[in-house]
Amino acid sequence: MAKTIIDMKGIVKKFYIGQPNELTILKGIDLTVEEGEFLSIVGQSGSGKSTLMNIIGALDRPTEGEYLLDDIAIDQAGDGQLSSIRNEKIGFVFQTFNLIPRTSALKNVELPMLYAGMPRSKRTARAKQLLGMVQMEERMDHMPNELSGGQKQRVAIARAMDTRCCSPPDSCAGKFPMRSPNPTLYKVSTGSKWSGQICEASSTFSSAVRFGTRL
Repeated sequence: MAKTIIDMKGIVKKFYIGQPNELTILKGIDLTVEEGEFLSIVGQSGSGKSTLMNIIGALDRPTEGEYLLDDIAIDQAGDGQLSSIRNEKIGFVFQTFNLIPRTSALKNVELPMLYAGMPRSKRTARAKQLLGMVQMEERMDHMPNELSGGQKQRVAIARAMDTRCCSPPDSCAGKFPMRSPNPTLYKVSTGSKWSGQICEASSTFSSAVRFGTRL
Protein backbone atom coordinates (compact mmCIF):
# COMPACT_ATOMS: atom_id res chain seq x y z
CA MET A 1 0.00 0.00 0.00
CA ALA A 2 1.36 3.40 -1.04
CA LYS A 3 2.24 5.89 1.68
CA THR A 4 0.01 8.95 2.05
CA ILE A 5 2.18 12.05 1.63
CA ILE A 6 -0.49 14.78 1.61
CA ASP A 7 -3.44 14.40 3.98
CA MET A 8 -5.89 17.30 4.31
CA LYS A 9 -9.05 17.24 6.38
CA GLY A 10 -11.65 20.01 6.58
CA ILE A 11 -9.42 22.70 5.11
CA VAL A 12 -10.99 26.16 5.28
CA LYS A 13 -9.31 29.37 4.13
CA LYS A 14 -10.75 32.79 4.87
CA PHE A 15 -9.49 36.27 4.05
CA TYR A 16 -10.32 39.63 5.67
CA ILE A 17 -11.52 37.77 8.76
CA GLY A 18 -13.91 39.80 10.91
CA GLN A 19 -14.34 42.50 8.28
CA PRO A 20 -17.45 43.27 6.20
CA ASN A 21 -15.76 41.91 3.09
CA GLU A 22 -14.71 38.59 4.69
CA LEU A 23 -14.24 35.89 2.07
CA THR A 24 -14.28 32.12 2.47
CA ILE A 25 -12.35 30.69 -0.46
CA LEU A 26 -11.91 27.05 0.62
CA LYS A 27 -14.83 25.38 2.36
CA GLY A 28 -13.97 22.09 4.04
CA ILE A 29 -11.53 20.54 1.57
CA ASP A 30 -10.58 16.89 2.13
CA LEU A 31 -7.66 15.68 0.03
CA THR A 32 -5.13 12.85 0.11
CA VAL A 33 -2.21 12.31 -2.25
CA GLU A 34 -0.23 9.09 -2.15
CA GLU A 35 3.40 8.58 -3.05
CA GLY A 36 3.89 8.42 -6.80
CA GLU A 37 0.67 10.18 -7.80
CA PHE A 38 0.34 12.94 -10.40
CA LEU A 39 -2.62 14.95 -9.14
CA SER A 40 -4.28 17.58 -11.35
CA ILE A 41 -6.46 20.17 -9.62
CA VAL A 42 -8.86 21.59 -12.18
CA GLY A 43 -11.20 24.56 -11.84
CA GLN A 44 -12.23 27.81 -13.42
CA SER A 45 -10.61 31.11 -12.53
CA GLY A 46 -11.51 32.17 -8.99
CA SER A 47 -12.41 28.67 -7.81
CA GLY A 48 -9.63 28.54 -5.20
CA LYS A 49 -6.89 26.59 -7.00
CA SER A 50 -4.24 29.16 -6.14
CA THR A 51 -5.25 29.24 -2.50
CA LEU A 52 -5.21 25.46 -2.22
CA MET A 53 -1.84 25.18 -3.96
CA ASN A 54 -0.36 27.76 -1.59
CA ILE A 55 -1.43 25.64 1.37
CA ILE A 56 -0.23 22.40 -0.23
CA GLY A 57 3.13 24.06 -0.86
CA ALA A 58 3.41 25.29 2.77
CA LEU A 59 3.39 28.90 1.57
CA ASP A 60 0.25 29.62 3.61
CA ARG A 61 -1.67 28.06 6.48
CA PRO A 62 -5.36 27.10 6.54
CA THR A 63 -7.76 29.09 8.69
CA GLU A 64 -9.31 25.82 9.86
CA GLY A 65 -8.61 22.14 9.33
CA GLU A 66 -5.68 19.75 9.54
CA TYR A 67 -2.90 19.26 7.02
CA LEU A 68 -0.24 16.55 7.31
CA LEU A 69 2.63 16.61 4.82
CA ASP A 70 4.67 13.44 5.15
CA ASP A 71 3.30 13.12 8.72
CA ILE A 72 4.24 16.72 9.64
CA ALA A 73 1.39 18.94 10.88
CA ILE A 74 1.68 21.94 8.55
CA ASP A 75 -1.23 23.76 10.16
CA GLN A 76 0.70 23.85 13.44
CA ALA A 77 4.21 24.53 12.10
CA GLY A 78 6.06 27.78 12.80
CA ASP A 79 7.59 29.98 10.12
CA GLY A 80 11.08 28.53 10.56
CA GLN A 81 9.83 24.97 10.31
CA LEU A 82 7.77 25.80 7.21
CA SER A 83 10.87 27.25 5.56
CA SER A 84 12.78 24.03 6.23
CA ILE A 85 9.88 21.93 4.95
CA ARG A 86 9.74 23.88 1.69
CA ASN A 87 13.47 23.37 1.20
CA GLU A 88 13.53 19.68 2.05
CA LYS A 89 10.18 18.32 0.91
CA ILE A 90 8.63 20.57 -1.74
CA GLY A 91 9.92 21.58 -5.15
CA PHE A 92 8.32 24.49 -6.99
CA VAL A 93 8.20 24.88 -10.78
CA PHE A 94 7.51 28.51 -11.65
CA GLN A 95 5.94 29.83 -14.83
CA THR A 96 8.85 32.24 -15.34
CA PHE A 97 11.31 29.53 -14.22
CA ASN A 98 13.14 31.85 -11.76
CA LEU A 99 16.57 30.62 -12.84
CA ILE A 100 19.51 32.60 -11.50
CA PRO A 101 21.15 34.63 -14.32
CA ARG A 102 24.85 34.13 -15.06
CA THR A 103 24.65 30.79 -13.25
CA SER A 104 24.84 27.52 -15.12
CA ALA A 105 21.97 25.07 -15.36
CA LEU A 106 23.94 22.74 -13.11
CA LYS A 107 24.45 25.37 -10.41
CA ASN A 108 20.78 26.39 -10.60
CA VAL A 109 19.74 22.81 -9.88
CA GLU A 110 22.27 22.60 -7.05
CA LEU A 111 20.94 25.72 -5.32
CA PRO A 112 18.28 24.15 -3.03
CA MET A 113 20.79 21.49 -2.02
CA LEU A 114 23.34 24.20 -1.20
CA TYR A 115 20.80 25.87 1.10
CA ALA A 116 20.16 22.50 2.72
CA GLY A 117 23.85 22.14 3.54
CA MET A 118 24.59 19.19 1.24
CA PRO A 119 28.34 18.68 0.54
CA ARG A 120 29.52 20.01 -2.85
CA SER A 121 30.48 16.68 -4.39
CA LYS A 122 27.18 15.07 -3.42
CA ARG A 123 24.99 17.93 -4.63
CA THR A 124 26.87 18.17 -7.94
CA ALA A 125 26.43 14.45 -8.57
CA ARG A 126 22.74 14.68 -7.65
CA ALA A 127 22.17 17.73 -9.86
CA LYS A 128 23.76 15.96 -12.83
CA GLN A 129 21.51 12.96 -12.23
CA LEU A 130 18.39 15.16 -12.12
CA LEU A 131 19.34 17.04 -15.29
CA GLY A 132 19.85 13.69 -16.99
CA MET A 133 16.29 12.69 -16.10
CA VAL A 134 14.97 15.67 -18.10
CA GLN A 135 17.40 15.15 -21.01
CA MET A 136 19.51 18.22 -20.19
CA GLU A 137 22.84 16.53 -19.50
CA GLU A 138 24.42 18.08 -22.60
CA ARG A 139 23.38 21.63 -21.62
CA MET A 140 24.19 21.63 -17.92
CA ASP A 141 27.09 24.09 -18.29
CA HIS A 142 25.02 26.63 -20.23
CA MET A 143 23.68 29.85 -18.74
CA PRO A 144 19.90 30.56 -18.71
CA ASN A 145 20.23 33.10 -21.54
CA GLU A 146 21.76 30.34 -23.67
CA LEU A 147 18.76 28.07 -23.22
CA SER A 148 15.42 27.96 -25.03
CA GLY A 149 12.17 28.40 -23.13
CA GLY A 150 11.57 24.65 -23.12
CA GLN A 151 15.09 23.97 -21.85
CA LYS A 152 14.63 26.50 -19.04
CA GLN A 153 11.47 24.65 -18.05
CA ARG A 154 13.40 21.40 -17.87
CA VAL A 155 16.06 22.94 -15.64
CA ALA A 156 13.33 24.33 -13.37
CA ILE A 157 11.73 20.88 -13.18
CA ALA A 158 15.08 19.24 -12.39
CA ARG A 159 15.64 21.78 -9.60
CA ALA A 160 12.24 20.90 -8.12
CA MET A 161 12.84 17.16 -8.27
CA ASP A 162 15.27 16.96 -5.37
CA THR A 163 12.27 16.76 -3.05
CA ARG A 164 9.45 14.31 -2.47
CA CYS A 165 6.68 16.58 -3.71
CA CYS A 166 6.94 18.55 -6.96
CA SER A 167 4.34 21.31 -6.69
CA PRO A 168 3.87 23.83 -9.50
CA PRO A 169 2.34 26.76 -7.57
CA ASP A 170 -0.65 28.51 -9.10
CA SER A 171 -0.35 31.97 -7.55
CA CYS A 172 3.02 33.10 -6.28
CA ALA A 173 4.39 32.72 -9.79
CA GLY A 174 1.26 32.24 -11.87
CA LYS A 175 -0.05 28.99 -13.27
CA PHE A 176 1.36 27.18 -16.27
CA PRO A 177 0.48 28.57 -19.70
CA MET A 178 -1.04 26.35 -22.34
CA ARG A 179 2.43 25.18 -23.42
CA SER A 180 3.00 23.80 -19.92
CA PRO A 181 5.81 21.40 -18.96
CA ASN A 182 3.26 18.69 -18.33
CA PRO A 183 4.84 16.20 -20.79
CA THR A 184 8.20 16.41 -19.02
CA LEU A 185 6.59 16.16 -15.60
CA TYR A 186 4.59 13.17 -16.79
CA LYS A 187 7.68 11.38 -18.12
CA VAL A 188 9.49 12.04 -14.86
CA SER A 189 6.58 10.86 -12.72
CA THR A 190 6.27 7.60 -14.65
CA GLY A 191 10.01 6.89 -14.77
CA SER A 192 11.83 4.51 -12.50
CA LYS A 193 14.57 6.84 -11.24
CA TRP A 194 12.48 9.38 -9.31
CA SER A 195 10.08 8.67 -6.47
CA GLY A 196 7.73 11.48 -5.58
CA GLN A 197 4.36 13.00 -6.28
CA ILE A 198 3.24 15.93 -8.38
CA CYS A 199 0.40 18.36 -7.72
CA GLU A 200 -0.61 20.63 -10.58
CA ALA A 201 -3.30 23.30 -10.84
CA SER A 202 -4.85 23.88 -14.24
CA SER A 203 -7.86 25.60 -15.73
CA THR A 204 -7.51 23.37 -18.81
CA PHE A 205 -9.40 20.12 -18.40
CA SER A 206 -7.96 18.46 -21.52
CA SER A 207 -4.37 18.94 -20.31
CA ALA A 208 -5.22 17.63 -16.84
CA VAL A 209 -6.93 14.55 -18.25
CA ARG A 210 -4.01 13.82 -20.55
CA PHE A 211 -1.26 13.87 -17.94
CA GLY A 212 -2.74 13.56 -14.46
CA THR A 213 -3.26 10.18 -12.87
CA ARG A 214 -6.08 11.63 -10.76
CA LEU A 215 -8.26 14.75 -11.00
